[in-house]
Amino acid sequence: PPGGAAGALAGGGHAGSRAAIRAERVVAEGRLTTYPGAEVLVASEVSGTIVSLPLTEKQRVRRGQVVALLRADDLRAELAEAQARIVETEAEIRLAEAERERAQNLYAQQVDTASRRDKAVRDLEVALARRTTAHAAATRLEAEIAKRRIVAPIDGVVIVRHVDAGEAIEARAGIVTLADLAQVRIEAEVDEFDTGKLVVGS
Repeated sequence: PPGGAAGALAGGGHAGSRAAIRAERVVAEGRLTTYPGAEVLVASEVSGTIVSLPLTEKQRVRRGQVVALLRADDLRAELAEAQARIVETEAEIRLAEAERERAQNLYAQQVDTASRRDKAVRDLEVALARRTTAHAAATRLEAEIAKRRIVAPIDGVVIVRHVDAGEAIEARAGIVTLADLAQVRIEAEVDEFDTGKLVVGS
């Protein structure tokens, strides 16, 4: 019937209009920005000279990835000396233990004096103390060397590189700024006429 045809056409027209509205795009200029706290300034705990800075701006990084290395040649040399002292003290301890055992046996047999036994015990205690000191020195140096290896604290993107390889920096100086991509948003201005066309997730 003519009325039915007209209704069908009218219905099709409405459906087409709705499809056209759904397909319409709203274009607006904007910028990608981070939420408060989503930017992290990666800095060094200590002063030094940067020997390696392999990152570039806009480069993605993973948590734990090396951001920069500071010169640590002197510290590594000191660590090697401390480790050598540990080996020396281990040898001293073995000798002191043998001497103490011998002195105690001689004293028990009434062949040697108590003073020599006591000296052997004291020598062993000194050797043990030297080993403890050497281990503490090595641990401290390892910690200092670790501070000269700066790593990314989060997954993100380098948005600013503040220094270059070869530069000398002070403690707490910024090296790069990272943006946490899990906390970003788009800021844009949309014409008031178009606001009705915006939906969440578009």
